[in-house]
Amino acid sequence: MIKEFFDFFHETNVVKNNMLNFNRTESDISANKKLIIISGENASGKSISCRILAKLSITKSFLYKEISMGDRNGKSYFSSVINYGRYGDEDKESTGYLTVYRIIKDLDSLINQSSDNFVFSVDEPELGLGEEYHFALGQLLALRYLDAMKTNRCQLFVIISHSKNIFNGLLSELSFTPVAMFFSMNKTEYDFYHWLNVKTENKTIEQLLDLPEKSKQKRKELAAYIK
Repeated sequence: MIKEFFDFFHETNVVKNNMLNFNRTESDISANKKLIIISGENASGKSISCRILAKLSITKSFLYKEISMGDRNGKSYFSSVINYGRYGDEDKESTGYLTVYRIIKDLDSLINQSSDNFVFSVDEPELGLGEEYHFALGQLLALRYLDAMKTNRCQLFVIISHSKNIFNGLLSELSFTPVAMFFSMNKTEYDFYHWLNVKTENKTIEQLLDLPEKSKQKRKELAAYIK
């Protein structure tokens, strides 16, 4: 399935028209494990992977579950009401734990209450969660991934995050090196595992304040190629 994802990915208009900059790392063994981990710069197009996964899942008639900021916010009033029911009430629960809770519930549903082949993705699971919990969250994701693989129905499991601690926690529970992607605003020699092992380069206030405009520009560029 990983090969099919990348074949599908490279046939999308955004990739064929060189709208995304990314490096990919994989090995023969990791390609059979149905796990992809993704990181990169803000506004570099990482989350586009979720949209591509959703389209691929539809073509394969797979059940697709996504946990993301877009999913959480909803695209309309009614979807916001539905997602309120899925994620819970931030006035009553810890904001950080609501996403963790949704991960647990959605994976329980896919693993224990369904007989369908499925694809699961989570985009920025660290939302609202204190950094001291990130390593444990990575460990939890690894253990739930292993549970998903035992069903023989999990076709692909994708984790997108900015958190090095999440990925370090994940890798601490795995016996293989997963397929990885690293996205950047401009072409870079960095791959995911290089990024994971180097000191984080701090941005300036000017770069921070410029981020909304960069994100807007990236969405505008991609809009012409995404249908």
